[in-house]
Amino acid sequence: MKKKIKCSKCEKEVKKLKELKKTKDGYFCKKCMKEKRKEHRKFLLRKIIGVRKRRSKEEIEEDRKRKEKEKREYKPIIKGAKERKTYAPRIGALGLYLTKEEKKVLYYKYIEKGLGQEEANDCIRNNVAFLNNLVEKMKRQNKTKEEINNKFKEEFAKICGIKE
Repeated sequence: MKKKIKCSKCEKEVKKLKELKKTKDGYFCKKCMKEKRKEHRKFLLRKIIGVRKRRSKEEIEEDRKRKEKEKREYKPIIKGAKERKTYAPRIGALGLYLTKEEKKVLYYKYIEKGLGQEEANDCIRNNVAFLNNLVEKMKRQNKTKEEINNKFKEEFAKICGIKE
């Protein structure tokens, strides 16, 4: 008895095993393997490299439904329990903080200027406090996230001495 050899995707029968490609998902004929590689390239472009494609109406509709589902308020199952509260996004969600690398850049800049370790650390603390106050003040003025983010970057550039 001869074993029937089929493609895992299209179920096409082939004469020899050589005509199929073996992967962890199964055996694929040339056409199916070509499609699979094409899909993987699209995945790499979209997810890893960050290239965006034009979205179809279905994808837009899916995103809208998903966001609506996230926004829905859930009623508690247990009687007498309080409903969940939805909070505004935090400042950290905007990415408005100094990373360790940025603090290192400032630290070495101050050391080159001739400040000591403690003085450099104090200057960095003052800068961080200034930037946090700036963000809070702009949030109280109901500025958009983009405006706040741009102002934050401008002020950090001024502190670092970067001229645009």
